[in-house]
Amino acid sequence: MSPPFPSLFAPDALDGHVVLLTGATGPIGRATARVLAAAGGRLLLHYHTHPDLAEALRAELAPAVLGLLPADLVAAAAADLVAAASAIAPPTALVNAAARFLPDTAPAADLARMNVLNQIVPAVLLELLAEQGTPLSVINLLDARVVPPFSGPPPRSPYSAYLQTKRVLAASTIRDALRYAPRGIRVNGVAPGPVSLPAGTHAPAGPLPLAGTPRPTPAAIASAVLFLLASPQITGQILYVDSGQHLALAP
Repeated sequence: MSPPFPSLFAPDALDGHVVLLTGATGPIGRATARVLAAAGGRLLLHYHTHPDLAEALRAELAPAVLGLLPADLVAAAAADLVAAASAIAPPTALVNAAARFLPDTAPAADLARMNVLNQIVPAVLLELLAEQGTPLSVINLLDARVVPPFSGPPPRSPYSAYLQTKRVLAASTIRDALRYAPRGIRVNGVAPGPVSLPAGTHAPAGPLPLAGTPRPTPAAIASAVLFLLASPQITGQILYVDSGQHLALAP
């Protein structure tokens, strides 16, 4: 018996959509490419480093990958990226997965580059793609810790500069959803919690209130991206994929 409603994860959930995915060679980027390709999306994959991983991903997902687009987005290459993508196929979706994650002790120049990539580049790409005048869906990859605590000041973190870039992007997600809605453009966010790490590695995860669940995986985060892309009535939302971590951030 067929289900009473179409599955968002059916092979044609993104049929006809062209997705520009930044940061496609990172763990979340690669998982997102796989999930979107399986749902019928056609992909324009941006990367900065690791051309070997980009080529391997194209070979794995062919013919869903329409093109590989190398670019250093911090070096004011956003306009070139959009032009190169649109020359292949005008994007109907943008997934901003490119990001840097640095501690506050990193050199000032590196922190400045992180600020540009995490906070400014997504806004620039959105504005450039909006100029095409066609419907667009945008997903910003955030961080579960962008949520303000329920009381008191935010917990202190050695990654406060990084978290600030994501908090600004989260605020921009809500603001831009309202700003661009009259033009048929949707803007949403996915806020991952501590992602599962390769075997033999460990990083402090913080509290995970949801009992019996492992850390989020890149595939789980990618599935949230697909859900939002395939839901035309949803805009201005931030979907937390974090086993409830954002619920436990109050000091």
